[in-house]
Amino acid sequence: MKAIIEKIKKNGLITNSIYGIGSKMVAMLLYMIADILIVRYLTYQLYGEWTYYYAIAAILFVVGRLGINSATQVFVAGSKTAEEKKGYIGVGLAVRFVISMAVGLFLLILMPNIAVFMGYPEKYAELRSMFFWLPLLIFGNSVVDFFKCLYVGTVEFQKVFWLTVLEYLGILLCGVGAIAVTGSIQGLNIGYVVSYFLVSVSGYRMLKPEWKHLEFRKVYADREKIQKLVRYAVAAFFAGLISILLMDMDTFMLGLLSEPGESGVYSIGKSLLTKATNLSVAVASSTMTAFALVTKENVESKQKLFRRLNQWNLLAIGCVCAGCLILGRFLIVLLYGAEYTVSVRVMYTLLPYYALFSMSVFPATYLNYQYLALKCLSYNAIMFFCNLILNLLLIPKYGAMGAAVATDISIVPYTLLLYLATNKNFREKRRDTEA
Repeated sequence: MKAIIEKIKKNGLITNSIYGIGSKMVAMLLYMIADILIVRYLTYQLYGEWTYYYAIAAILFVVGRLGINSATQVFVAGSKTAEEKKGYIGVGLAVRFVISMAVGLFLLILMPNIAVFMGYPEKYAELRSMFFWLPLLIFGNSVVDFFKCLYVGTVEFQKVFWLTVLEYLGILLCGVGAIAVTGSIQGLNIGYVVSYFLVSVSGYRMLKPEWKHLEFRKVYADREKIQKLVRYAVAAFFAGLISILLMDMDTFMLGLLSEPGESGVYSIGKSLLTKATNLSVAVASSTMTAFALVTKENVESKQKLFRRLNQWNLLAIGCVCAGCLILGRFLIVLLYGAEYTVSVRVMYTLLPYYALFSMSVFPATYLNYQYLALKCLSYNAIMFFCNLILNLLLIPKYGAMGAAVATDISIVPYTLLLYLATNKNFREKRRDTEA
């Protein structure tokens, strides 16, 4: 036990975890404040429309990233020399800008024309006008997420913390402020665009001087690094797409297949637990960089560290579940109002999903650093199709509660397969040692 703690201290995992958890806690707090104010300013139906629109936007955020951000994080973290690291930072920046521009222009043409198929204007009167903002939101989100992933890869978690603070503070002040002044739901889009712009500029200014002075002619000429990055980004994109579909597909399908208010009710119950998963995500993102290089010489110590981190994660999960059971009803009614009491049932039903998702973060991140994104993708695909079928069966009849049950059931095989694959990977590395 003492040796493991000394190992954690030596790797800087405690400091990184503090910054990682701090950024997620700040994000969760500012998001909840913004969400509560949005609920208070908007009508029951308009809030349902916003949650439906944002579920669509969240899915398209992943399309805008196209796996480039995750791939850059992995290759930067795994770089063995400063020159190699600088090369992947330059390649990542260059490819990120080109992809973001291309996707933004494509969606500018496409999105307003398909609003009618999404429920405009019969169910959602503001949807088409909000779709005009999507290209800007997607461009900004892809750049902001790039800098966060980059600084995780360079193990500079204090920068991730400040970027997160700036992002969510901008959304709170500008988005909610615009709603308060104009009384229009469009103010939320304004807040997101302003926030993403500020964070993007700040993210670039935080780059170390030697990383800013990049000769982009040489960067674009480095075909080998570009090909490696893009090939890995393809697998990371599909894994990320399936993950976000699983995260927001239920809200989207509720908005499409049921009454507008159902998506808002479900969103409140689920968003509280989704934000609670940030604790596990923060610890995983700040500690799993230690597993970027697992060799036959260090596999034993790495596996012991992995097990210890999982034990601490399980303790945190238990505390959060207990807190939700004791305080969940009181907090939802107090913060969101009595009309959202049904969200309490949704939250209780989704506790198994929260626990299993929080557990799955560690093996999923580990396998990603072992360049096994395709394996994670296959597991995500199994979960996706389970969730899709169950949503189609349960949502039309049971609404938000049906979506919650579908989410719980579909994540079980995913979590189990991830842990089996992680244990298999450690066994294979131990066999290399014995050989």
